[in-house]
Amino acid sequence: MIRGIRVLMVATPGSIRLCYPQPNRSHTLARVKPLWDHGIAPQLRAGKNVLVTAHGNSLRAMVKMLDNVPENEIVELNIPTGVPLLYDLDADLRPRSRRYLGDQAAIEAAAEAVKRQTEKR
Repeated sequence: MIRGIRVLMVATPGSIRLCYPQPNRSHTLARVKPLWDHGIAPQLRAGKNVLVTAHGNSLRAMVKMLDNVPENEIVELNIPTGVPLLYDLDADLRPRSRRYLGDQAAIEAAAEAVKRQTEKR
């Protein structure tokens, strides 16, 4: 049996804007994919667990990439700030499962807070 490979992702408040003053999803995915390919994936293949902390948009791009989420669905994904999202990956780095860690009611409230932030824009 192959030992599970894990990635833990946590959305953090605020962001550092690199390259684009108004980044869109394609720009964000273009920055996340090389980080995955050349930074995160090699560490996972080496058997290490990886903690990723980033702005919600970057994590959303990573979720889109890992889970093959269609564009029309990813815009509705509200990743709660400060709530760990644990991925369990197979040997080919494909997700076997993902789940948020913590109290379910608190997670739902945090996701709703993120949703309200995006509605104000």
